Amino acid sequence: MGKWSFKEGSGFSCQNFKTTLTSIKYRKTVQCADRFYPDAYLGNDTVICSSQSYILNVKQNLQSKYLWSTGDTTESLEMTKSGKYWVSISSGFCTVSDTVNIIFHKLIAKLEVKTAAICPNDSFLLQVPDTAIAVVWQKPDGSILQSKHIWAKDTGTYYLMLEGNGNCLNIDTFRLLHYDLPKASAGPDTVLCYNQPYRMQGKGGISYLWTPAKYLSNPKIPDPIATAPDTQLYMLVVKNAFGCADTSYMWLKVKPKLEVKLQAKHTAVCGGEKIIVQANATGGNQSAYTYKWQNTEVKTPAFETTLTQSGWLKVTLQDGCSEPAQDSIFITVKPTPIAAFYTNPIDTAIEGNKIQFINQSRNSTNYQWSFGNGETSSAGNPTYIYTDTGKYFITLIAQNQNGCSDTAFGQIYIGERFRIFIPNTFTPDGDLVNDVFSVYGTGIKEYSYQVYNRWGQIIYTSTPTQKIWNGAVNNTGETVQMDVYFYVLEVKDLENRMHYFNGTVNVMR
Repeated sequence: MGKWSFKEGSGFSCQNFKTTLTSIKYRKTVQCADRFYPDAYLGNDTVICSSQSYILNVKQNLQSKYLWSTGDTTESLEMTKSGKYWVSISSGFCTVSDTVNIIFHKLIAKLEVKTAAICPNDSFLLQVPDTAIAVVWQKPDGSILQSKHIWAKDTGTYYLMLEGNGNCLNIDTFRLLHYDLPKASAGPDTVLCYNQPYRMQGKGGISYLWTPAKYLSNPKIPDPIATAPDTQLYMLVVKNAFGCADTSYMWLKVKPKLEVKLQAKHTAVCGGEKIIVQANATGGNQSAYTYKWQNTEVKTPAFETTLTQSGWLKVTLQDGCSEPAQDSIFITVKPTPIAAFYTNPIDTAIEGNKIQFINQSRNSTNYQWSFGNGETSSAGNPTYIYTDTGKYFITLIAQNQNGCSDTAFGQIYIGERFRIFIPNTFTPDGDLVNDVFSVYGTGIKEYSYQVYNRWGQIIYTSTPTQKIWNGAVNNTGETVQMDVYFYVLEVKDLENRMHYFNGTVNVMR
């Protein structure tokens, strides 16, 4: 608030009035009120785009005194450097001042690097030294970033410009290029057997790095040897001559360790008893399993055998790739009885007579007899009477306290008590019908006979190996003439009783 007066003519004169000062771009300091006061307006802050100098002129029609921030006292000031300038003008008792910021385009710090090449996945830092004014960047796609530094990624030209100044379109430019990327390949996914070494198949660059490095002979070469115990996902980073990197992945799928475990339903058996052992296999290449039992190689996991003594059963499992797996199981063979017997009489008996069964079994406590006709006995040494003739098959099962058993077999012929047939005629004419003389019967243990002619001469005597008379003297030469001949016969039956017979036999042709 102050008092002002005006006079005619250029400029202003102080009069007595009231006014209010408002905020304006420049500032004036009023030191008097009764005289003309000067005008010290320097204009807006300015960026000089191309000229080598710039003149600030504040000449007044008044008789004024000038003082610049540089110490000059002239009406105008020629500038060649960027900076903040002020001027103070005095006329009479009035003094005013103003300040302006002048920036020369050519004096703004420019980019140190004009062009660069980077890998496509990298960034390049673009920055300008500290400056008093704000700058903006125009990216290759036309977008604007307000910052004194940016990270450049896209290829093309980047423009450095002053913010809000259309007179100076750009201060500097930068061009970004991309190197070619390598083409990394870690090789195909691979399936391996347990502990199978594998040579990796990396390619695509001049330097390599495998991750994880564990289980690799050298993670910095393209083809290290891998000995992974389980499945691994490997990452390969390759770089080219420019240091650009590319990444590739591959699975090393390792089959589980080959293992086998034997199992048997019974691990204690009787001698000679069949036993089945089952091999439970896991891991490896299941479609190629083979099992080697003792000295037998089979494809099936089950093995059937018989044992006569206790011992180990071992299996070796193979799949054509993994290290073989083995397991053993101990089988106990329990003591086994030996069944044996004979009959008295030994193999032939007369119906109605007692048969004594003599038990010769060993390591046994229980017995089961079968007499071949449906009848049985559990006695140790039974006796039995067969009431019918015929051949009977006898079975003895001997068992011990371990539950083990053995079986013995035999047979006996049961004949009639005694019966004999002596022919009274035969025809030794070579027609193969009734050509010989022979004795037949049942209940016969042994016999012998002699044949006499009508004059009492012996013409044939039977022997243990020759009991048939063919009609010739002593079975040699020509047949005797047709006639009646006499025989004397001695027979021992199965009960060792003797029987004597004599009679005649007719020789006819």
